Amino acid sequence: MKFSLFLTAGSLAWAKPSTPKLDYNRAPPNLSTLANLTIYNTWRPRAHVLPPTGQIGDPCMHYTDPKTGLFHVGYLHEGAAGATTDDLVTYRDLNPGGAPFIRAGGLNDPVAVFDGSVIPKGINGTPTLFYTSVSYLPIHWTINYTRGSETQSLAVSKDGGRNFTKLRQGPAIPAPPFALNVTAFRDPFVFQNEDLDSLLESESGTWYSVISGGVHQKGPSMFLYRQHDPEFQYWEYLGEWWHEKANTTWGDGLWAGRYGFNFEVANVFSIDEKGYNSEGETFITFGAEWQEKPIVPQVSSFRDM
Repeated sequence: MKFSLFLTAGSLAWAKPSTPKLDYNRAPPNLSTLANLTIYNTWRPRAHVLPPTGQIGDPCMHYTDPKTGLFHVGYLHEGAAGATTDDLVTYRDLNPGGAPFIRAGGLNDPVAVFDGSVIPKGINGTPTLFYTSVSYLPIHWTINYTRGSETQSLAVSKDGGRNFTKLRQGPAIPAPPFALNVTAFRDPFVFQNEDLDSLLESESGTWYSVISGGVHQKGPSMFLYRQHDPEFQYWEYLGEWWHEKANTTWGDGLWAGRYGFNFEVANVFSIDEKGYNSEGETFITFGAEWQEKPIVPQVSSFRDM
């Protein structure tokens, strides 16, 4: 939930400078007289996804628009904002000034919008965002979890991804799995996988979602769900797809990693030598939260990818 992965120097948004522009043939004016965003648009890096103010959060909600072929790059920022690209080098903001395409403040997300992912042809064939809607804070793996603080909700876009409109209904996944004392339950990542279709006897092309988190006193987990209806309103819980004992490590002697206490931002994708392919080899990336002893509640923990 709190990472910036994969979008470094090469993946970074350019919007055309808007008027008024600075006149470089004259002495600099009183900066207080300049229109909003003048300095920002002048000095903004030309190959960066970068909002005009505030911090940029997790890169997420990426997808290729089936109508335009443009690749959409999203990131957490006052909700979530994004940019598009047709060459993976130059990027253009979806909205003027990097304005968000979704904000917190609805019935399901009165407090915050956390990570999510997009089904390019979802409800009625439109881009459909499946995201974590937040009702209570703080949330941290070192403290007791408030059930209902994180739910998974839907929103659709009918204007090329510039705005995602939340459905007027409750969350599609309203709570973590029953009887589990979770550490977190967020960052739904939707994907298709032919191996899972075969293993679980699902229809070909079924959508799955993996939700990141963990279980208190047991360890980090990924919770697997399966699309249960054509409109993505209902999801079937299939179990803890990946679970590790708390704070265990792994490695081959040359390098070691730590699974920690809580998983975040798990992504599942299948690729072959030509790129994305639901019939290709399956890879999973994820974040792991951990902390050295003594563990202090709500103190920012270490994070590994």
